[in-house]
Amino acid sequence: MMGTLQALETIKLLSGMATPRNTLRLFDARTSNWRALALQRSRSCPVCGGGMQIWFNDEPLACADNLSVSALLTQLEQQQPGVALALNQHILPRDRWEDHLLQEGDRVLLFQVIAGG
Repeated sequence: MMGTLQALETIKLLSGMATPRNTLRLFDARTSNWRALALQRSRSCPVCGGGMQIWFNDEPLACADNLSVSALLTQLEQQQPGVALALNQHILPRDRWEDHLLQEGDRVLLFQVIAGG
C-alpha cells in the first residue's frame, strides 16, 4: 500500500499535477494515524538546495554552486599526486584548481599521468 501511495505522489509531481510540499508524511500502522514532518531546504544539498549539474569523467554529477575544482576533487576523494585535469577540453593547471569555480554544464576529465619508456 505504501509503495502505491509513493508511486502516485511521484506521478503527480512528474506530471505537474502537484508541487512539492516540503513535508514528509509518516504512517503509524499501530494507530492508523498520519503525521507530517516539515522539511527545510538545505542550500548545501545539491539535490534540494539548488546546485548545478556538471559532467565528471563523462558522467552527470550534481554538485553545489560555487564549488572549486579542488573542493570537488576532495569531495570525490580524487585529490592525489600524478593526476591531471581537463576542464571543457582544456588542461587546467593544478595551481588554479583552488581558485577556479565550476559552472553549470562544465565537463571535467580527470586522468592519471603515466610516464615511461
